[in-house]
Amino acid sequence: MQEGEPKNGYREQEAAGGTYAPKRVPELERQRQARIKRLQELERQQIELHKQRIINGTLSRRYNARAYDGLTAIVAFLTAVLLLWSAIGYVGRNAQLNASNKKVASLKETYQELQTDNDNREALLYASVDAKQIYQIATQRLGMSYPEKHQVITYHKTESGYVAQYEDIPQ
Repeated sequence: MQEGEPKNGYREQEAAGGTYAPKRVPELERQRQARIKRLQELERQQIELHKQRIINGTLSRRYNARAYDGLTAIVAFLTAVLLLWSAIGYVGRNAQLNASNKKVASLKETYQELQTDNDNREALLYASVDAKQIYQIATQRLGMSYPEKHQVITYHKTESGYVAQYEDIPQ
């Protein structure tokens, strides 16, 4: 920068005594004021633009929030319906299971009663049988007798523990 050139709207001048004092130049001052006004106007425009963006963004967010709230409500409603349907199904299945368990318990109790009754009747049957009377009727009335030694054939069957009635007797 050369001496005497304006700096920020001021021109330095040498005063008596060797010191410099700033001196205002009117043309430079007007340019400086015009630049300041332009900068202030640009700043105001940027602030307005920023406010518009905020407002538009807010409105957009509000609109999206409403849409999101509607979607959330639909999803929540469907979820509630699904949970209610599942709960009703669960309660129904649980009731069926309880009824089945009660029926099984009742059938087991009936089975035990029938088993006990059958055992009692079998005991009564065996108690009422008189082996001496059966022997007398078989030998005296029917002419039966015990087999002799040569009439008895003993054999061992190893495949199973029982003999079928009409199966061939092994030799």
